[in-house]
Amino acid sequence: MFLKYWNNPEKTAEKFIGDWLLTGDQAQIDEDGYYWFVGRDDDIIKTSGYRCGPTEIEQACIKHSSVVNAAAIGKPDSLRNEIIKVFIVLNNDIKKQISGNSAAAQSLEKEIKEFVLKQQEIEKMKGKK
Repeated sequence: MFLKYWNNPEKTAEKFIGDWLLTGDQAQIDEDGYYWFVGRDDDIIKTSGYRCGPTEIEQACIKHSSVVNAAAIGKPDSLRNEIIKVFIVLNNDIKKQISGNSAAAQSLEKEIKEFVLKQQEIEKMKGKK
């Protein structure tokens, strides 16, 4: 259990309302009443006025058949506050196919970006039902 921040009572006080600990976990409830973890409030990427959870970006990436794992971060940007940068791990077959072929790597990068954008549009549509 979280007790306090080391030598930082002000930061500790920000995490409590009375006896209640504010963990910073973000969740949403589906139509069946189930809670789903979305991310953490200190883990949000703020880009061009939008708040993006890295978890949803990572999940969209790993739905692509070439991607084994993904990690999304916010990278500082003077115009948009942050831009989304994603590190991906490709499956071994794809690694072999694009090894030494920059055109194939660029094509795959474009394909994955388009795929992730499409996945996010699908998720938005699910939320409007």
